[in-house]
Amino acid sequence: MEIFILFATFCYAFGTFFLAWRWAKIPEFVPKNTKNDLKIALIVVLRNEEKNILDLLNDIEKQTFDKQNLEIYLINDHSSDSSLQIISAFKAKTNLLIKIYDLETEFISPKKAGISWAVHQTSAELILCTDADCRLLPTWISTISSFYLQKNRPALISSPVTFCFSEHIFTNLQIVEFASLIGSAAVFLDLKKPNMCNGANLAFRRDAFLEVGGYLGFENIASGDDEFLMHKIFAKYPKKVLFLKSKQVIVKTQANFSLKQFLEQRKRWASKWKFYKNISTKILALLVFSYQILFIYALFLLFSNNAENIVIIFSHFLLKFIADFVFLAQILIFLGYSKNRFLIFPCQFLYPFYVIWVGISSQLGTFEWKGRKY
Repeated sequence: MEIFILFATFCYAFGTFFLAWRWAKIPEFVPKNTKNDLKIALIVVLRNEEKNILDLLNDIEKQTFDKQNLEIYLINDHSSDSSLQIISAFKAKTNLLIKIYDLETEFISPKKAGISWAVHQTSAELILCTDADCRLLPTWISTISSFYLQKNRPALISSPVTFCFSEHIFTNLQIVEFASLIGSAAVFLDLKKPNMCNGANLAFRRDAFLEVGGYLGFENIASGDDEFLMHKIFAKYPKKVLFLKSKQVIVKTQANFSLKQFLEQRKRWASKWKFYKNISTKILALLVFSYQILFIYALFLLFSNNAENIVIIFSHFLLKFIADFVFLAQILIFLGYSKNRFLIFPCQFLYPFYVIWVGISSQLGTFEWKGRKY
């Protein structure tokens, strides 16, 4: 059994080294000209974001992009706090073109409903989406718009996301874990084998959204406003779905402050798996899940003293750690969290347990998000 574990780890390490190599090959985008006349609509669907919405609005106001070419759609998803009052007070003193819309109906996926409504209201060529708890660099819109024009108007652009800085160890562990998702998603998208993207930093052409029917077909799935749309657009425009690798467009969102919140979020994300139509995406998820089971079994062998060859088991752990470190370290450096490299090692032993629990519970149980149970 030890030999099989080591063989599986060789395969895992080979794939991870390949991801590291391909990430390094993706060139960082350098805008040639940050000023243009592109019309852009920024859409944010929010629910009870009184602690975060003002920071986002201030970040939007600081954008270097020409504000005359920018429309902002704030979709209120039945907020019961002071979010709307904060938005109204900000709107009264800003020159930004802000349009507020209240979702009057309870939707299974309010975010999809809100984005779809805004897309049909605007005539802007390019749609940007982010979340109300995100922080944006001043160069965010101008860099994405430059990339869009320099790359001959892609149908969809996926860009990097990480978590806001915090001294809390739990937040920093999440930064490491999330870096693996960002890096692997970027590589697979660059290989024209898209599997993931993040709705906190997504851009798409309005006409491409309408041509594929928007969210039609998965509007009643609670999550997936990002990935299902990416897959639909990729099916029609396989050469026009791109990843934007640039430090100037990194969006930072709020980390989960409790383990329960973290697990509920990951269950929500993982619940999409059974709805994927792409077989290769499902197979990849199953392989990752299966390898985590194998990793835990190797831990059991190590501590049970039943291993016939303890050197092989140690070799398995060492090889996996080296491969993960080579890949994750460069993603963390890109994201501006080089110090978090030292947390890669403890993540090795926490990650398999949470992946298995989330993988099973997301397919069999329910999850809660934003005060709703799904």
